[in-house]
Amino acid sequence: MSGSTARTDVVGPGVTIDPGLVPGFAQARVAFLVDGVEVTPRVVAHRWDPDLTETVYALTDALRLTERRGIRGDVLCADWAYEGAGRVKVRGAATTGLRVSLSGGSPLGADLNERPFAAWLARHAPRLTTDSPALADRYAAQWFAVYADGPGPLALKLRELRWMRAVSGVEARLAGWDGAGDPYTPAIELGEHHQVSLFAAREAALDAVVARGGFGAVPTRLDQAVWHWGMVLALGGPDLRDAVAGKFLHDGYFRDAPHITWTAALPFLLADFGERARLGLAQAVDALRLGSDVETSWVLLALARVKFAGRFERTWSAWAPVGACAWLDTFFRGVVYDGLADVGPLRVDDVPWKDEEISWERDGPGGPARAT
Repeated sequence: MSGSTARTDVVGPGVTIDPGLVPGFAQARVAFLVDGVEVTPRVVAHRWDPDLTETVYALTDALRLTERRGIRGDVLCADWAYEGAGRVKVRGAATTGLRVSLSGGSPLGADLNERPFAAWLARHAPRLTTDSPALADRYAAQWFAVYADGPGPLALKLRELRWMRAVSGVEARLAGWDGAGDPYTPAIELGEHHQVSLFAAREAALDAVVARGGFGAVPTRLDQAVWHWGMVLALGGPDLRDAVAGKFLHDGYFRDAPHITWTAALPFLLADFGERARLGLAQAVDALRLGSDVETSWVLLALARVKFAGRFERTWSAWAPVGACAWLDTFFRGVVYDGLADVGPLRVDDVPWKDEEISWERDGPGGPARAT
């Protein structure tokens, strides 16, 4: 794992930094002395990008410490530079910074001047051209989430990987599937654009369908019923649209409890249920307060499928995900291809499509993107 860090932890699965190595942290083992007096660094500026974090600390009113911090392999790297007046001494590290192996190995050779994520991004992600710096930053940050590979639902991870130029490890991910959700449906679509073997995934999906009652069953929970329906379809079984609607569609709303939740949007991932149900979906979305990035992802994907542009744009434009999500999938489907949100002119090159790579371009919202 190589990349940036937050102030006290690594953006990566299962790895944390000893807080005692962070300047200014309480009871830090690394201490700074200026002209012989121990000082407490105070943060005055902070900048993050996927390859490194840069923080400026005030050691005194007249002296600043600039720290560049990142992970290279399994080594925590911090480079320190000073500007201003005062003689600096550091206890617990060299004056110029530190290198600490997080696994007990050798820290030699780790270099913050390397840009591992930038190189990975250039190889694996379609190239975005936009006039919006905020959109460009969000696009890079969400690819960094794919790069860091943190925890999250496998179905959403596969939706993100579908847009990667060169994907690997899909079979291993599917082999570790715990039976939750429906990763088989996005795996089928991913396989249309990448060379992956889905034989074992098909067997696992078949086992999951049988465990949930078989091809004709409809589980009692709405979300489980939709995941089951999707896998049955992907396996070539019957369309459970009418059975799901008969069990969960009440007074124009999909629900499995007296109150309406985000799961009301899930059936629209697979089918349209007519004008009254679409109105129910619109009213449900207007009333919902989404509680997680996972919920927001599924609702946006449903809105994109039924082409509810206004509601998609309001939700997507205000969304700043911090956890597991399918932001990239909502971006490519809803924003780039269908133009459901106005982000200004944009172009995306090297999008994997069947056996080739294509470009999508648009001048603004509305209508399908121009493909070359």
